[in-house]
Amino acid sequence: GGGDDCPRRFQRALYELKRLRQMAHERGLEAEASNARLVAGSRALAARLHSAHASVAERLEAAEKELDAVLNLHVGKLSNLAKDLGFEVPKSFRRNAKEQILREATEKAPSPSSSDESGFEMPDFEMSGSEMPQLGKKKPSDHSVVPFLQRSAHGNSGEQDAKAACVASVVPFRGRSAHLNLFYDHISKFLKTPEASRLCWSFYIVEQYDTDLFNRGWIFNVGLAMAGLEKRDFKCIAIQDLDTLPEVGGGVDFSDCEIPMQLSSEIECYGWLPPYATNAGGVVTMSGEHWHRINGFSNDYEGWGGEDDDLRLRLRELGLLRGTCGSFCNLTDRAFRPGQTDLIGRPARGHGRFICLDEKSHTPRKHGDMGMMQRKLREMEQGSTRWAFDGLSNLNFDLIRHERQPFPEVTDTSVELHWVKAVPRSGWRFTPERLRLVLDGEACRPECRSLRQRCAAFPTRLPFTLSELEMEFKTAFGNCLVDGQLDSLGYWLINRRALITPISRDDHSADTD
Repeated sequence: GGGDDCPRRFQRALYELKRLRQMAHERGLEAEASNARLVAGSRALAARLHSAHASVAERLEAAEKELDAVLNLHVGKLSNLAKDLGFEVPKSFRRNAKEQILREATEKAPSPSSSDESGFEMPDFEMSGSEMPQLGKKKPSDHSVVPFLQRSAHGNSGEQDAKAACVASVVPFRGRSAHLNLFYDHISKFLKTPEASRLCWSFYIVEQYDTDLFNRGWIFNVGLAMAGLEKRDFKCIAIQDLDTLPEVGGGVDFSDCEIPMQLSSEIECYGWLPPYATNAGGVVTMSGEHWHRINGFSNDYEGWGGEDDDLRLRLRELGLLRGTCGSFCNLTDRAFRPGQTDLIGRPARGHGRFICLDEKSHTPRKHGDMGMMQRKLREMEQGSTRWAFDGLSNLNFDLIRHERQPFPEVTDTSVELHWVKAVPRSGWRFTPERLRLVLDGEACRPECRSLRQRCAAFPTRLPFTLSELEMEFKTAFGNCLVDGQLDSLGYWLINRRALITPISRDDHSADTD
């Protein structure tokens, strides 16, 4: 009796160990997301405080109240996460954070040509959701909240010192693996050009991992918040569409952001011209100070369109439309006119050339509530202050995964690739317990079938690709597979409430979700 019970007890202990490890990993991701939201929201508010202090005392007071609300919200969440891990946020953390933000806001107001030197340094932390928290240790004696949160996340790295500047490129993504592979191939070539190789790069592929309407603005805000946790001091931060790519050898300079710039000013699918004079979409780059001053993108434009028009109105409201008609003054059919000065900046003719990927590979564009979109834009046109409360300052998201990888086909170690899967709220939908791995009787060895539940198991983590699913089967059933061969297995996804569908091995080469 005792001998027969041993394998079952071992399996229960192994499962519990995996469950605790996954729980710690998920808490790490929660803490990383919470820290990113706190830093991004506080910086956006600090940027507003800088610009408001010089002229409008009432707006300063309102922004301070909003700062209190944001700090209460995010520090509260961070405190709860710390308690879950057995640590404690110092009582002085919130007070010190607010005092430092207000001190910096009142002491230094940005000049009109300010780039990324905001003069504001949040008492922030560096963290990695992929690192495992060191459970069981005592409360740290410094200002760290948990052991994997470290002070000073914005110092220069050695790689940055060797480059002219560092830039971050945030790429909104969902369900377009064909375009993603073309993006990797093209950008790997672009990074070897003189204008790109002099820079250090951080690419953020940010995937909206749900079935709701695509929200490009919210996705960029998530990427901007995550970039705020890096050690690198970014001169410029760009939003980069997956299907609009810089021409190799075209001289596109992603470090050109003294004023907000529409880098993609000569687009192949628009006849190598801008779509129209007041367009502010496509590949846009700004300093971190300017992104925070306008509070990032709106989070409220779901579906295709609207967020780039809202972006232009934010820039107008803050006096950041400092471009002219430049090289395009003669394009009267696209609403340009000589002497125009209320436009987003654009590079000199010949330095904003971007190619377009095949539209047939694009996922269907779905609109949200068009009436609501038009109403929001009309409100912004009429001077609504909604921009100040809708963006980085009220950003909410949960991390499903954050991985750092080498950029494909690139050997330059100063080029970093971050893959971020995020949702507005996870609601524990992505825990491993949601999935049960079952090995068919014919594929499971007889000696394993005789052990209760030996041919069924939970994964160590929720697999997102076929290759990850195969690895989970190998980990769970390696010694029980007939002939020990994974290649002979076929996979079926069975949702007991909705569907039964095969998973094609043909998808393996693309490693699709």
